[in-house]
Amino acid sequence: MRSLLGVVLLVAGCYQPRVPLGAACSNDDSACPSGQACIGGVCQLPGTLAPDAARDVAVPIDAPIDAPGWAPGTRVPGVNSLSNEDDPSCTADRLTIVFSSNRNGTDDLFLGTRASTTASFTVAPLDVLNSTTADEGSPEITADGKTIYFISDRLVAGSGDVYVSSRSNGGWSAPVVVPELSTSGNEGDVAISPDELTAMVSRGGKLSIATRMSTTAPFGPLVVVPSLTLPSGDVAAPSITNNADAVYVHGGTIRDLYYARRTGTTYTPLTPIGELNTAGRDSAPFVSADEHYLLYAHASDIYKTTR
Repeated sequence: MRSLLGVVLLVAGCYQPRVPLGAACSNDDSACPSGQACIGGVCQLPGTLAPDAARDVAVPIDAPIDAPGWAPGTRVPGVNSLSNEDDPSCTADRLTIVFSSNRNGTDDLFLGTRASTTASFTVAPLDVLNSTTADEGSPEITADGKTIYFISDRLVAGSGDVYVSSRSNGGWSAPVVVPELSTSGNEGDVAISPDELTAMVSRGGKLSIATRMSTTAPFGPLVVVPSLTLPSGDVAAPSITNNADAVYVHGGTIRDLYYARRTGTTYTPLTPIGELNTAGRDSAPFVSADEHYLLYAHASDIYKTTR
């Protein structure tokens, strides 16, 4: 955790007037202050849904995030095949989705795009990120769609590491290892907060968290979160909001969906999402910044739900 002294020194030595939320911009993040992004023509917090982006179903924007009532899940149009689809994530405007699929023989990453939230996705493999001899999974696309983090065991078979790729000039850069999020062990999943300042990694059924001061800085050390556990001892596939104030995971032998909330330096007990869990496998949740939209995997397909 950042020390109070560090925050005081930062404020005292580097103070600059900040543009308030809602300042006009021209879809250019550089026109907004640090920590904000240009969304829908105004400066907003990363992960905010653009004001003109249609929701899949009408829900009050101030609906209690802890209230039960996720709508029944429905398949995401355009992304599912006869093979196994898993590990979805999407941009804040919900117009770009990334996920893993074994439709080409190994677990690879795929990217889908669409013109509106009511349209079907058009999907293609992310060949520049995929290896022909290894598995790729757990892709996390950032809220602005400019960066993808993912897991691959291309260096050592069966031992996943965290990789990152950035988009520029219409293409994706060759992926590189994120050394501070990778160890000699097997990293199973990675999650990145909408503001890209917090990361969570699953390894051996446990979750570890790391933070950084800016998106250009390296992440700090990974620290195990002992309160995010289940009696089965197997928790994985995290998805987090900013500061990891909310954490969504799957756990258990068959896989069910759970969530927990930060309370100071610890978390509430992991609570099952009863309205979405079935007798089968329900896994790999990805939650929006406002916790009103959720992607997850069920019966080898990718589903969506709102509340």
